[in-house]
Amino acid sequence: MLIIPLLLAFSAFILIFILTPHTIKKVIYIDSSERIVYDYLLTNKYKLKWWPNQTIQTHTSDSTKFSFHNQIFEFHATGFNAATVILSNSSEGIITSKLLPKSIVEIVWEQHVQKTLNPIRMISIFMNAKKSQHEIDTLLNKFARFAIKPKNIYTYDIQRSTVKDTILITTQRTLSSPPDPKLASTLLASLQQYVKEKNAEPTNYPMLNITNTGYQTYVITVAIPIDKYIPPKDKMLVNRMIPGNILYANVTGGHQSIQLAFDQLKNYMKDFKLTSPAIPFELMITDRNLNPDSSKWQTKVYYPIF
Repeated sequence: MLIIPLLLAFSAFILIFILTPHTIKKVIYIDSSERIVYDYLLTNKYKLKWWPNQTIQTHTSDSTKFSFHNQIFEFHATGFNAATVILSNSSEGIITSKLLPKSIVEIVWEQHVQKTLNPIRMISIFMNAKKSQHEIDTLLNKFARFAIKPKNIYTYDIQRSTVKDTILITTQRTLSSPPDPKLASTLLASLQQYVKEKNAEPTNYPMLNITNTGYQTYVITVAIPIDKYIPPKDKMLVNRMIPGNILYANVTGGHQSIQLAFDQLKNYMKDFKLTSPAIPFELMITDRNLNPDSSKWQTKVYYPIF
């Protein structure tokens, strides 16, 4: 009679042995960049920004170990596109990334499962493999949801759009020192007066760009989008813009915040291999003459791209 329970136990062991995978594999595709995947997933530089249940108490900035569901994940980058992963259940694995067309990154996480002929140990391995598979799914999905939101990476919620204001009246001055803020107001007032004389209407807020073109050389450009073409006058030019693609972000704050936003737009362009056919600009939503408190300024920063 003992033979039947033994056969059943042996059959159960064989079934578990067969069902336990040699490799746990998870593949995801995200709209991201190789740099983001490297900095936030493959290395440990920014992993705590998205890692769930940050419960490991000994974690430092150079730590390689992260805790999740009472298990320790130990990461070591082995190159720009790969990292090894060691789990506290002794399984070893690797994460690899590959850039595909249209800024899609393929991420593959493979965790190897050791097998044994010890039936009790095999059952434990089977349970650990199922647990690890769920944890890997959860971690990669959490990373993907984090990485696709620009605000998590660039501080600002950078968006892509198209140019809608295609007729601009502009004026500019070249200076040997950074322009006084009052100069932008003076140039803007002259544009507004001429637009009114020609019975044109602004279609958006005033635009501003200040560029340091070289040693002690600055160019300030002010523009107003208008609803129809009007003839140029003196130093005022009227340009027709191509309705191309553009990046933008909303900013609250003064010049330092605005410059930081422009820097982050440039970082975004570098990550996604974009170039610019024209100068960036500020859309001055707040009238800065009426609101001198720069901490309350509302501005949209734009960067044309292709």
